[in-house]
Amino acid sequence: MLRANATINPENIHSVIESRQNRTSWIDTGEVWRYRELLYFLVWRDLKVRYKQTLLGLGWAILQPLATIAIFTITFSKWAKVPSDGYPYPLFAFLGILAWNFFAASARNSVNSITTSASLISKVYFPRILCPCAAVVATFADFLVALMLIVPMAIRYDIAWSFSGMLVFAGLTAGVGLFALGFGLWLGPINARFRDVAQLMPFAFQIWMYATPVIYPMAIVPDEYRRFLVMNPMV
Repeated sequence: MLRANATINPENIHSVIESRQNRTSWIDTGEVWRYRELLYFLVWRDLKVRYKQTLLGLGWAILQPLATIAIFTITFSKWAKVPSDGYPYPLFAFLGILAWNFFAASARNSVNSITTSASLISKVYFPRILCPCAAVVATFADFLVALMLIVPMAIRYDIAWSFSGMLVFAGLTAGVGLFALGFGLWLGPINARFRDVAQLMPFAFQIWMYATPVIYPMAIVPDEYRRFLVMNPMV
């Protein structure tokens, strides 16, 4: 028992985080929902840091894919004569590049989210899964901004809209986001221990992109190699 005039040494105070052995899921969705305001703050923080002191702001989310499309259109469509399944190559490449950039950026940011939030993690308790989740959601905001280009491009090339097609696209986008989140949950803790993971990812994703039919159609892949290519989850 402490006396009235006793002092407490802060160094002797420790917080203990215990895991629940009877939990049915390794992700407590209820706890994540209770910390949803913190998730919003982390997303807003990532966006502010990314575009702080930039003149174009979110405009970079549009400019970067546009520059990439222009280069790929000249290189692969005009010079190499790569087909595009009967669709205009700029539109074909735009959707592929946009989806790939969303996945690659989300995966890289979610993997690095634990290390970039180390100061916050060491000071206060919150569900650690919020870090990779915020990284993916912040990258999704860039994806939505760049996706607005699809409207003028569809008008320019007279491409008809279909409700079923939009539903499929939304479902595939959600799948890509969850796949990228899986990278953060799996490789994030490893990257916190071995920083080689972050150094390897840009090189690995560059090779992975060319092994994925993003800038070329699946039809040009020989049949004997196609069965191996479909093992790529991003196909």
